[in-house]
Amino acid sequence: MIEAKQSEAVLCCQPDVLRKSGINIRDTIHPSKTDSARSTHPVSPPSAASRAGFLKSTMSAQTKILRTANAPRTTPDETELLVAQAILDLETNVPDLNAELRPLQISAAREVEVKGGRKAIVIFVPVPQVKAFHKVQGRLTRELEKKFSDRHVVFIGQRRMMRKPTRGTRQKQQRPRSRTLKEVHEKILEDLVYPTEITGKRIRFHTDGSKVMKVFLDSKDATSLEYKLDSFSSVYHRLTGKTVHFEFPTVQEI
Repeated sequence: MIEAKQSEAVLCCQPDVLRKSGINIRDTIHPSKTDSARSTHPVSPPSAASRAGFLKSTMSAQTKILRTANAPRTTPDETELLVAQAILDLETNVPDLNAELRPLQISAAREVEVKGGRKAIVIFVPVPQVKAFHKVQGRLTRELEKKFSDRHVVFIGQRRMMRKPTRGTRQKQQRPRSRTLKEVHEKILEDLVYPTEITGKRIRFHTDGSKVMKVFLDSKDATSLEYKLDSFSSVYHRLTGKTVHFEFPTVQEI
């Protein structure tokens, strides 16, 4: 027995002898690792059916996205596809929304950081469809906020501004008023708070030259919209660079 053990020890210390014997050196050093490597199975790739289903779902969602002239030219990102798919699901599964949602499309969507660590989803829609969205916007907003439970949802028309003409620029047509900076910012403000109405505005000027606008909303909608006031401020600042505080006024403030 002692001689057998000694011969095994000598054999393990001589690589040349091991190779001639057809024994893998790695098997003598780490047998457990090689065994586990042999027993593991590679992860199978997604089946053709699952890939086809994913592509079909993505293509269906893209039919709800219409890139207008002033919308991003990039392919739809994850947020836009999720929003488009959610609207498509509501169109398919909610009978009383089917007819209203079928012709509607979005032009873009983006997420905006909101005070308190929350996020808001800004859904841009083609300007010609803004009124059609308004007809179902209350119900649509509630349904989308159920699907995206940690985010607020707002709708804004995808408007485009035109630069003020200067002496060195040549424009074939006069700039419409609807394309001015002031008018576009006003429309963004109205779209942002819809369906409530703006009842008043005040601008406060600070000694450092900065200014803050206070926008007063119809107090009858305070119960349904008060939770979104911070989102309104964050979204408007992100889109325009202006600081605005939204409030529901008391009788004294009016």
